Amino acid sequence: MTLERRYAAWRQAPESEELLIEIQRRARLAAERGVTFGVKFFAELVRWEKMRLGQRTELYKVNNSYVSRIARELAELNPSLKPFFDIRKLASEREVKVDKSWLKLVNSPRRIPTVHRRRQIAA
Repeated sequence: MTLERRYAAWRQAPESEELLIEIQRRARLAAERGVTFGVKFFAELVRWEKMRLGQRTELYKVNNSYVSRIARELAELNPSLKPFFDIRKLASEREVKVDKSWLKLVNSPRRIPTVHRRRQIAA
């Protein structure tokens, strides 16, 4: 299952919607004060507050792989938050650069080792 599908499945859970709302609220507060934090920080803060209130925290776990998708989703919902998120290209969007210099080594003619025989000394 691709990361996109796993994220989409996670977004179907009601806890994910609640978590996004809470992260968005905290991100807005930080943006109003000119402070930048990562989405993962806000997600962990929500979990901490739920734990402090005696609620189940395992429902609010966020896979590290989802953090960039959450940031993109929040930036899309609130364009004013976009400058506060460091959004890079996804790995699936990046141009893959492959160093093929190793091919020269593999395809080059190989030297066959020779066996050296020791001279036998006549006794």
